[in-house]
Amino acid sequence: MLELVYRELNQQARGYLRNERTDHTLEPRALVHEAYLRLRAQRHVNWRNRKHFFAIAAVTMRRILLDHARTKMADRRKAEVVRYEFLDQLPAALKEDMDPMGLQLALGRLSEHEPRLALVVHLHCFAGLTLDETALAIGCSRRTVARDWALARAFLVRELG
Repeated sequence: MLELVYRELNQQARGYLRNERTDHTLEPRALVHEAYLRLRAQRHVNWRNRKHFFAIAAVTMRRILLDHARTKMADRRKAEVVRYEFLDQLPAALKEDMDPMGLQLALGRLSEHEPRLALVVHLHCFAGLTLDETALAIGCSRRTVARDWALARAFLVRELG
């Protein structure tokens, strides 16, 4: 199965790394391999379809990049802000000098209060699913997902702004 999805995972990893700082030390291949190891370790996942698999892979890659950034920052022993270009789906206010740790904390708070909103952010923004695909993946209407997306954006702007 890995051979069938490896090329697409590699493209996904390239997209993520294109949005990272220029001196990033991870390569797309290493990101895919690490994601594969983490995905393989998951024993009780009910893969619904191809989109669901790639959504989970996207979230996994994002977590790997955040873990990598945390390690780098800890090694430097200073609170350096890592430049992070966010995908076009988020407001421009969140794109400039995005701090991945701040974003992770904000998404954690969102997940605590509104888990479905956080899932919509992960699937739509990080996995690249359309609102229709996101609605299908989580089993609700497109209208609900659009409303959740608007609420999640407002929450993130307030938390990060």
